[in-house]
Amino acid sequence: MGSRGRAEDSKKASEEQAQLVLIDDTCLFLNLLVRRSWARRGRPAVIGGGGEHRNKVSVIGAVSVSPRTRRLGFSFYTRADGFFGAAEVVGSCGTCSGRWWGR
Repeated sequence: MGSRGRAEDSKKASEEQAQLVLIDDTCLFLNLLVRRSWARRGRPAVIGGGGEHRNKVSVIGAVSVSPRTRRLGFSFYTRADGFFGAAEVVGSCGTCSGRWWGR
């Protein structure tokens, strides 16, 4: 650990002037999970929809740190009603690499 409880700089990344990129993805469901009804107390309403298609948005984001200026960059991609596979993750990194490496 570095001073004040922070991690030290990566020696290999700084020696090679490498870009540090952290990638994460998530899925946001657009359907309501809590449903209210006007049913009387003790007589719960039967609300269907257990097997229906869920509307969702997949989001993948990347935070990058520049080796020279130590500035942070952020980019993200979204996909409606789908998910990001390995090929899409690599593709999104490839399209951002020009921005990350100054090309």
